[in-house]
Amino acid sequence: MTENIDEGLVFSLPLLSGEFGFGQLIARQDPIFYMVAYDVRSESPTIDEERLRLARPVLMGNFFDVLIRKGRWEAVRRSPVPAVPFPCSVIQIGSKFYVESWDRERRREATPLDIAVLRPRANHGPIILENALKAYFGLDPWKITFYPLKVENVARIANMF
Repeated sequence: MTENIDEGLVFSLPLLSGEFGFGQLIARQDPIFYMVAYDVRSESPTIDEERLRLARPVLMGNFFDVLIRKGRWEAVRRSPVPAVPFPCSVIQIGSKFYVESWDRERRREATPLDIAVLRPRANHGPIILENALKAYFGLDPWKITFYPLKVENVARIANMF
């Protein structure tokens, strides 16, 4: 399937044993995408609209799109973007710390709790999402670096803004 790499694009991620997981591009902020990976796996690299609609996002974060552009992650359809939480991050300007929204359009001064809990914005290579999804399905070991990608952790941080 030849598709523009843009919001709404659903793609398959190769897992182990010939199975596939699925992800979706949610938002773009060049040069990265905010992506989600779903709790669905299949023996086929395709997914129908109904199964995708019932799927639950389990991992999310900022990732580069190189594995889609290179064809490792196959574009399989375009679907409406679901409502998902967006993380906020802590930034430093001069000697002050601020909490900044994902889209970088809102900012407020950080509290000591914000500074203790929030991390600076992180952009990941796409293989991190693929490996985290394999670990979610129990196909690879879970690594501590995957925890910030779990939907419940993103939701908790999103509520801090």
